[in-house]
Formats: sequence, structure tokens, C-alpha cells
Amino acid sequence: MSKKENIQITERGHKKFLNSLKRQGKLRNTNSVGESAMHSKNVRHIVKIKDVFSKANVLENKENRFKIPSTFSLVDEPSKSFKFLKDLLFSLYRQDSINIEIDFKDCERIDLDASICMDIILKDIIGYYKKRSSYGYRNYVKSIRIINTSLKIKKFLYSTGAYKNINNFDYKDPSVISYPLCIGFRTHKSNDEAREAKKELDVTALVDYVISCLKKMNKPELTAKAKKYIANISGEIITNAEDHSSTNHRYSIGYFEDSIDDNENHVGIFNLVILNFGETIYERLNNPEVCKNQEIVTRMEELSSKYTKKNWFTGESFKEETLWTLYALQDGVSSISPHRGNGTINFIDCFFGLKGDDGVDNLSKMTILSGNSSITFDGKYKTKIRMKGADEQKVMTFNEEGDISNKPDSDYVKFVQNYFPGTIIIAKIFIQEDDLKTS
Repeated sequence: MSKKENIQITERGHKKFLNSLKRQGKLRNTNSVGESAMHSKNVRHIVKIKDVFSKANVLENKENRFKIPSTFSLVDEPSKSFKFLKDLLFSLYRQDSINIEIDFKDCERIDLDASICMDIILKDIIGYYKKRSSYGYRNYVKSIRIINTSLKIKKFLYSTGAYKNINNFDYKDPSVISYPLCIGFRTHKSNDEAREAKKELDVTALVDYVISCLKKMNKPELTAKAKKYIANISGEIITNAEDHSSTNHRYSIGYFEDSIDDNENHVGIFNLVILNFGETIYERLNNPEVCKNQEIVTRMEELSSKYTKKNWFTGESFKEETLWTLYALQDGVSSISPHRGNGTINFIDCFFGLKGDDGVDNLSKMTILSGNSSITFDGKYKTKIRMKGADEQKVMTFNEEGDISNKPDSDYVKFVQNYFPGTIIIAKIFIQEDDLKTS
């Protein structure tokens, strides 16, 4: 059977499956099926996007084997990592192969950002397969296996990766602290007590994760004031991830591992990822039905006009999308309300502060990917205070002037070729035992 024939059969089988459920009275109609029998909203959204993840075409994989890149990272090896996600997604969605193998033979490093994106895709599509099977329908895909994993990769997969997130393995290692995958769901109810309770639990788990990491590094215990501050800004970022997700889901996950370096120093890497799928920051701002704060849009259009006159949108490294994404991160800017700030700068300042100093090293950075925009904070450019009337506002402009009217450093704020279908915040912070100060 050719790949084209199998895709056609799969699509016909899916329609037959939905119509059968409708006839049985298990669905009112195929348009209201929602999450119960169709692919998840995440998957349905992603597969419709032209050039999602990568502009490269999805090629037929005759070996049914998908090789993880040597560095599986959306930040440090985006081209290969995004291409892998695209190939895997569409093979699973189209059910190209009977037996699928995810091969880690060449993988030397797996980062939390790429890992969790892979896991969400696997989790959602496997859930769809199980739903079809429960109604007696056959899936063309019979097995999905992870193969050729080193001890290092296995430890990650069991503690924070696919084995834990999909198969619920409970792995304990004294050098690893995990902030388990937390998934929130927005129901659009005006007063959703269940949603608020879930969010509170996830934020509490995140604060406990931070406390555990600091304790692991023998740091002083956080004060009650510091704990409350971390909880407040984390809650705000998680709320944003929920509110801004057009697929209604938000995800957060963390991973910390300590070790002894070559100089016998006790060191650790703090990892945290928060993401949603759906419209990007730029797409939301450009959608009048979604963006209720048209005052912000007017300001950004004026700013775009200034950049256009200065020919700053020429070339492939910086476009209007990049500028609007950066602007949306500033204090007091929100697509939802004229008066609601999104707290992104405070979040970056707080978690980058876990590093213990404000210098630049070759490991610590926080990255935001949304659509084709990439913004990276590594400590070189600091947040600054500007006055808006009698109020102080923090700005992060990535230039020496602290003025967003001036073009940001293209090494830190740029238009990239790989497209992330939503928004993801990626934190990787290098911590040494003797460099952190808490208050």
C-alpha cells in the first residue's frame, strides 16, 4: 500500500468512525465531537498550519524510524529538532507506518523544550488511537517504541520525559528533582472553581520545585515574602498561558539535575518550560476578535510605521512580527485588557535571579519562542525602569538606550525560520552552590 493510499484510507476511516458514533447516539453531530473522539485541539490546530515547525517538506520514512538529533533542543539546535517534530507529528497523524521507532542512537543531549513538545504530540495522538480502539475501530499504527537510549537519556526519559509523561513511570534519582508535567484546561466559565484550584496546585508545585532546587544546592531558605512573590508571578504567567491558548490548554514542566564539575564544584542546571499551543502572540494581536485592547494595537502600528520609515524591517532577520512580539512582553501590555500587565519581565527577572549574579555565562538563558519570533535573555541587557505618568514600568528593549523605538540587538531579538505554533517560555539557569543570594 502506498503512502497516499494509506492517508486516504485513514481519512475515510476517521469519517466513518465519527459517523458511526453519531448513529449510535454517542455524539450529537460530528461538528460537536470536541475532544471525545476527534484528534485533540492541539493536533487539529497544528496540522493545519503551513510550514509548521519547519519549512522542510515531510518526506516518506521507509524505515519507519525517526532519529532524534544529537542535540535535541529548540534553542540550540532548532533546525534539526523542529524538523524531527514535524516528521513525527505527520507520520503519527497520517498513520503512515505500522510500527514506529523513535531512535536515540545519535542523541547526546535532550533539552526539556524539545522533549515536552514531543511528549505532548505523542500523548495526544496515542489518546486518539486509544479512543478509536475503545469503539472497535482499527488503527494502522500498531506500536510506537523508543530505542537505542543511553543511560543518560534513559534517566531523563524516566524522570521527566516520555516514559514518565506518557507511561506514568515513577523514577527516583538523588541527583534529579522534577516539577511534573502540569496541564491546565480553560473552560470559559465566568467562575471556574475547578480551573482556579488546579492552577493553584500547579503554582504551589512550582514553588516547591524552586525550594527543593535551592535546598539541593545548600542555599538559605526563601523567606515567606520571596515564596509569595514567586507564586504570584508564576501564577500570572501560567494564567497568561491558559488565557492566550486558543486550544485551551497550557503546560508547565521542570527538571533539575546537580553534579560535580571538573573543578570539584557543586553545580546544577535549573530547567523550566511553560507553553501553550494556538495563535502566536503576533497572531492574537492581529485578530480583532481576540485582541480586546485595540489601544495597544494602535500603539504598535505607530511603532511599526517608525521602523518602516527607517528601513528596519528589511531582510529576513527582523520583521513586524518580531517587533510586536517584543512589545507585547513589556510591562502593562496585554491583548486582553487595557489595564492588565502580563508580568513576563518580572518572571524573567525572578527566575534568572536564581543564577545568583547578573553576569553572562555560556549556559544560563531564558528564551521565548512564538511563531517565527525568538527572544533570548542572558543577562547582557538588563530590564530598565521608565515612567508612564506617575507610574513606574519595567521595560526590556535589548538596546543600550532602553527605548523600544530603537531597534533591538538582532542577536537577541530576531525573526527565525522555524515556526512554533503557540508560545513557549524556556528557562535554563546554571547555579553554583556558593553564588545564590535570596531575600
